[in-house]
Amino acid sequence: MVKATREEIEAYLKLMGRHGMQTLSTLGKLQPFAECMETDLGKVLLGDLIGRHEELLDKVAGLDATEEERIEFKVVKRIIMDFASKINLYNNRVEVIKKKANV
Repeated sequence: MVKATREEIEAYLKLMGRHGMQTLSTLGKLQPFAECMETDLGKVLLGDLIGRHEELLDKVAGLDATEEERIEFKVVKRIIMDFASKINLYNNRVEVIKKKANV
């Protein structure tokens, strides 16, 4: 997880004003997803989800999946993609803060 220092955040807010506050608000909503990956529980849960995805992918690719397994595959894939998207967005926004603060 990428982190910005207090000084970088303050410099970013001075530079960006209201837009900077909106960015920080978004980061506050995304931060729990990014932090989750640093916890044992988060790692186990995501690991289990990825393991189930792999099992279902083998069945779907082999055309052996039931209708319920195809639906589950789509749901599991969507959950993983949404989770990854939130973490990537968080990290990208923090990188923007760091870059603009150090200009």
